[in-house]
Amino acid sequence: GPHPIGFNGVQFDMGKDSGLKHMFVDSANVINGQKYYYAVTAFDKGYDLDFFDLGFSDRDNLQEIAPSECSVVMDLDLKGNVVRMSENAGVALPNATVAGYVPPNTVAPGQDFIDHYEGYGTGDISLSVIDPYAVKENVTYTVLFDTLDSADDVVFNVLNDEEIVETITIIDSMAHTTHGHIDSLSVLLTNESGSITYHPGLDYTMNYELGMITPLGNLLAESQSYIISYKYYPLYNSSSMDGEPDNPIFDGMKIFLYDDAVGVNHDSTGWLIGEANYRQEITDSRLYPADFHLIFDGNIGDSVTVDNYNTRSPFYVKNVTHDDYPGFRIFDYDNDDEWDPDEPILIMPYEGGNSPYMFIRFFLDSLDITATILLDTVITENDTLITESIIYDTTYVEIIHVEKGDIFRLATFIPFS
Repeated sequence: GPHPIGFNGVQFDMGKDSGLKHMFVDSANVINGQKYYYAVTAFDKGYDLDFFDLGFSDRDNLQEIAPSECSVVMDLDLKGNVVRMSENAGVALPNATVAGYVPPNTVAPGQDFIDHYEGYGTGDISLSVIDPYAVKENVTYTVLFDTLDSADDVVFNVLNDEEIVETITIIDSMAHTTHGHIDSLSVLLTNESGSITYHPGLDYTMNYELGMITPLGNLLAESQSYIISYKYYPLYNSSSMDGEPDNPIFDGMKIFLYDDAVGVNHDSTGWLIGEANYRQEITDSRLYPADFHLIFDGNIGDSVTVDNYNTRSPFYVKNVTHDDYPGFRIFDYDNDDEWDPDEPILIMPYEGGNSPYMFIRFFLDSLDITATILLDTVITENDTLITESIIYDTTYVEIIHVEKGDIFRLATFIPFS
């Protein structure tokens, strides 16, 4: 809102403390063909007598002062045209698109714009077009994840899958590619006719981050031109995977990643096949990032397999994410050496002191309880009174037991890695 200290009778509008923004969309009745000038400025808080008590300043008893703002320069000629602007100012000229214009990143109906073709991460990726004229035609990109110092230190890179072909010239024992962050496996360096191929480490060295080539020996001659083809990363080693707008713009686009923390996906956990109506409880003190199926190959009381302690069970456990069959343990409360539907199942993807701790326990409840919340609102002269009432409806239902062919799924959220 307005600052309490005015300047020449005018209060500075401090706006809203809504956090740092990286984009601005002007939607205030913009007219095509009309120029608009914009500026980005920084300003301080100014000072008022209560700013120290309110926590706005760490210094007390300062002079009252209105906020200060950095300058904006727009020089005009005699006709009123802007001829020079400061670096924090810009101009935009909106125009209507031509007939038949198809915006970038448009796909056919039923086609996915982003395909997840390798890996297990369950997070989301989206792209926002910032400058449609800078988006390249028919170019695909690959998002690759990598770990740095530890398994939790995950970054991602965006690889431009288009092969770049350039002519480079050795000047002062050095040559440069147009782009940096080169994919080392994609580099091919030849003479201009393509008859001779030069090899890294033997004929030259390359700083892949800077795109700098240094000849070794005499095969790459001074002032001579060569052909190099490569792929590069327009976005490299970014750790912004929580929806932040911090990732830099590349080729007119900005990428947003929304990583998932390890956790139970309750919406997808439950009976995948079968009519069993057991309630389940998942204990996930140390969850393993994978999806598991309890596959019932027999009815209750049948012995399809045994757990790690030779307790008989009508099911086996499958890790459907990694396509393997982990061990498991049944907590045989009644010591009858076979699984009963109310006995917990501990899934054991691997053993050890810090092994995962994931329990599945079923409850055989014949009572189905639903709750209905009623809100009663009374408006008085001075106040609004809201009374909440909860009505519970109980229904006895028949317990439907598991049988051969049923499958229970434990689904998880899996981080990118």
